[in-house]
Amino acid sequence: METAYAHWRVGQPAQASVLCEGVLQVAPLHAPALHLLGLVAHADGRIEEALSLLELACAQADAPADFHSNHAEISRQSGLLDRAERAARRALSLEPDHPAAVANLGIILQEAGQLEASHELLSRTAQEIQGDADAFNNLGNTLQLMGRFKEAERSYLAAIDLDPSHEAARCNLASLQRVWGTFDVAIQTYRQVLEMNPQNIPAYIGLAEAHGTCRRTRLALQELDKLASFFPSDLQAQRLRVQLLLDSSDLEAAEEALLALPSSAPEPWHDRLLQARLLAMRGNAHQALEACRQAREVSQGHPLALTAHAMALARAGEATQACLDLRQLLEQSPACAGAWLALAELAPERLSARDITSMRAALDQGVARGMHWQDVVALQRALGHALLETREEESALAAYQLANASEAIARPFDPARFESWVDRQIATHASLLDSGQGRQPFSPVFVIGMPHAGADLVACMLRGGSCLIEAPFDPVGHLLTSITQEDDRLFDATVPLEGLSDDDHAELARYYLDCVNATSLRVDACPANFLFVGAIARIFPAARFIVCGRDPLENCLACYQRPPWHGPAFPRDLHGLGIYYRQYVRLMRHWKAYLQPSQLLEIDHAVLLDDPVRVAQQIAAFCRLPCALPSAGLLARAARHAEALAPLKRCVQPLHPLLAALRGMQADGTREKRLG
Repeated sequence: METAYAHWRVGQPAQASVLCEGVLQVAPLHAPALHLLGLVAHADGRIEEALSLLELACAQADAPADFHSNHAEISRQSGLLDRAERAARRALSLEPDHPAAVANLGIILQEAGQLEASHELLSRTAQEIQGDADAFNNLGNTLQLMGRFKEAERSYLAAIDLDPSHEAARCNLASLQRVWGTFDVAIQTYRQVLEMNPQNIPAYIGLAEAHGTCRRTRLALQELDKLASFFPSDLQAQRLRVQLLLDSSDLEAAEEALLALPSSAPEPWHDRLLQARLLAMRGNAHQALEACRQAREVSQGHPLALTAHAMALARAGEATQACLDLRQLLEQSPACAGAWLALAELAPERLSARDITSMRAALDQGVARGMHWQDVVALQRALGHALLETREEESALAAYQLANASEAIARPFDPARFESWVDRQIATHASLLDSGQGRQPFSPVFVIGMPHAGADLVACMLRGGSCLIEAPFDPVGHLLTSITQEDDRLFDATVPLEGLSDDDHAELARYYLDCVNATSLRVDACPANFLFVGAIARIFPAARFIVCGRDPLENCLACYQRPPWHGPAFPRDLHGLGIYYRQYVRLMRHWKAYLQPSQLLEIDHAVLLDDPVRVAQQIAAFCRLPCALPSAGLLARAARHAEALAPLKRCVQPLHPLLAALRGMQADGTREKRLG
């Protein structure tokens, strides 16, 4: 047996197995031989055989603590937590200070949800066993699961201090830094891990997730490509790839990646939600709803799946049922931030004083524990919607300010850079618009405007009137991003277009049409297209634009309430919003001066809500496409959102940065004439 174990330790399992089999012919219940054969079977992927051999080995009276500890770990990996716990406790009964058994039991208790017991065990171990970096790392994991993030950070740093090369502790620390929203710090920590081990799988996935959150999709995909070069079958990485491709509106590649996911993957509801998002972006709203329903059923009540299904119901016009489902979810999980935000978005008027108290309690407890930054944002925004309904306008603005400040860390906006970019558009695109007039007159329709100016309702009318799309397909953004190869440099994407020939533009037009024709969408309704009218008109000289407008102050307040998550960088502070809106007005004045009147239809948000029949007739005549009224529920919700903003307009002092910025629009008009 000494020789067999020596073979095993140097990576020669076949020789070790032969020797063990020989021993068992003489002594059929020889514990060391059975144990080693179990380890060989586990390494070879024969899990059931490994578990049977280890169970038999540990049934022998002379089985030492090591055998029981290994039995516990392999049982844990197989999801047999009760069996794993019994084996670990048996190991500790034989050897109370067995390091591996203590660690295994702590992790088993973590996974079984017995966090207090895990914390007690691992805390005692970390104090009693001096210099054990693994103990501090495992303790940090339990503390993170308990939401005690500051203590978790101290445990990870203690592990790293004891063992600077401890990859797992550094990776876990980076994960914690992402939870806090300190993305650049997390990226640096992940890179330290990869310097130590260029094949650390969690580090690549964490890097990709951090880049993706910060809208650096191409960099995120590059990290996943590096991981796939040596381990292409990691399920978490495969699912993340689909999500990132959807973020970049590369629907064809997203579908290919989605189809490549294994059909027998665990927790398949994740894949159903990815499929639902793909279907929704292609305009297949009812199929997307069915995919969400399947995700809800398969997940057996997971809050994320339940919330996604409720929002899909609401987008399909079934808001009442969606609210009932969310209420039921919150009865079971009163701290579910996503459910609170969904309910507050759909029906803030249904939130009571008791609901506000519950949200505040969930927020206070979560912040004290170190809640995930996105959950903090969700609760703050939901609280803002609720407070607005109770006419606590300044408290609502304060809640929105906190939510937006957290999001701005992940999605920064540079007002000076944006203004400089608009100056460049105005200075250069006049000649470019004129130069494309002789090419083939494709005339796709683009619905443009500020977020929350009505583009979503107009697009809904052109899809039959019943469904909204949460994250619209953005083929222009996808096309321009394919030029820069970086999403956070999207504003630089139009620069290379200036040197392209008519043939190049015709090729871009064909690629765009191929992307759009793979969907059921009749128009391109990504509001941010107003930024790229010059590029669009060069690619499609006969393009038509439905321009959605809204009262400036009301539009900016709506954006402050609900800033867009997808698309180019967008401001999340009041002063930045005022500057952004001013630049929007400058750009639209410029585009209107160079486009033909027949290419433009202007829709006012207030008129759309007051007289949707007349607006539908105008849209149908302009697009030469069928146009239906939005459902009564969707119109009513849009009207409620608009009415809720009226009290905010009276908050002159808190809104001073926005009002001061908007007052500069008249001066911008004079400046624009000088530039022209």
